[in-house]
Amino acid sequence: AESKTVLVKSGKPTVVEVLNTPESGLRLRKIESITKQPIYNTEFMLFDKSNKVVGVYYTDNRGIIDFVGDLPAGRYTLRETRPAPGYFGDDVPRTVEITAGEVTEIVWENEPCRGQIVITKRSMRFNAVTNLPAGSPLAGAVFEVFSVSGNLVDRMVSDAKGVAASKPLPLGVYVVKEVTPPKYYTLNPREFLADLRHNGDIVRFEVLDDNVNLGVTIRKKGPNAVTPGQVFLYDLYDIANTSNVPLQNFYVHDRLPTDAVRGAKLFTGTWSARLTYRVTYKTNYTSNYKVLASGLSTQNQYELSLHPNVLGLMWGEYVTDIRFEFGTVPAGFRSVANPKIQVQVLSGLAKDYKIVNRADAGGLYIDTWETSMTNWLSVLAVGPSTGPILPKTGF
Repeated sequence: AESKTVLVKSGKPTVVEVLNTPESGLRLRKIESITKQPIYNTEFMLFDKSNKVVGVYYTDNRGIIDFVGDLPAGRYTLRETRPAPGYFGDDVPRTVEITAGEVTEIVWENEPCRGQIVITKRSMRFNAVTNLPAGSPLAGAVFEVFSVSGNLVDRMVSDAKGVAASKPLPLGVYVVKEVTPPKYYTLNPREFLADLRHNGDIVRFEVLDDNVNLGVTIRKKGPNAVTPGQVFLYDLYDIANTSNVPLQNFYVHDRLPTDAVRGAKLFTGTWSARLTYRVTYKTNYTSNYKVLASGLSTQNQYELSLHPNVLGLMWGEYVTDIRFEFGTVPAGFRSVANPKIQVQVLSGLAKDYKIVNRADAGGLYIDTWETSMTNWLSVLAVGPSTGPILPKTGF
């Protein structure tokens, strides 16, 4: 570095002029031809204009070799002498002119060696809904392919032959997951590891899906016999999604026998999965459901009044239907503490009048509703000579 002698005088600025000569040199950037990502550890040799070796160099983790400040101006030749693992070599030499005061950059691409993942999707057993025997190819299964770092690299769907093929993928290890099963089949939870080691490798898997089994249950009970004016409980129990898949728009509905009773209270019960839900109701004056309570937790028991005054109903208006609306529920979702409906029997009914209470539950799988119905019969028992008959419980 050049030194300068400077005379500084009191009260006067002193200007020192320093001239810098721009560096000259060469920068090489090695990238993948498809993703344009940098390629590490590619080997290059640099030759001068007399074809003498200047040195052997390797790309860093940025895919870069910097020759800045090391080379005098002149003509040079670069040759790739060893590609990085997993890439085809490019042995075509590049000649470059290095100019004083300038940094010349070369971008050098390599095509990756590639392989493919192929999945054959089949049914595990005979499916009564689709009428397909065991081993049948299944269309419409969706698979996602992830790198080991967790990045999604491809998405593939099985065709009519049950075959799902990935696009050509750079060599490496991949994780394959089924994310959407064919209609009326369950998701295969297994993760598949595909190791593409050599150019042209094809890794094949056969993936079996079991059948979807749909089912909903609901039962109810109350007294066998009742008397005018009596207050009693209907007990809803064994409410469950017995399917092996989640159901959407899951509901529980009770139709009160308003020819003989009036609703008094609802006890919501508790449920096996932690969800929020709402309870709606209809009246004899409305055709649409109104919200009785919303944002309810399935883990808590609630007592909700059905009295017309509490609900702000009009004179002569009363609750006819009660509906629990859960949204999507998991497989195995069920009641834990049973919901109950408290009602009061109307006066003026004839002896042996039959009071039929009906309830149903259901949920949606894709475009198929799965439902279950139940009912309970109570008989109005009045014996003037023997007095009222006490109610009995039973099924």
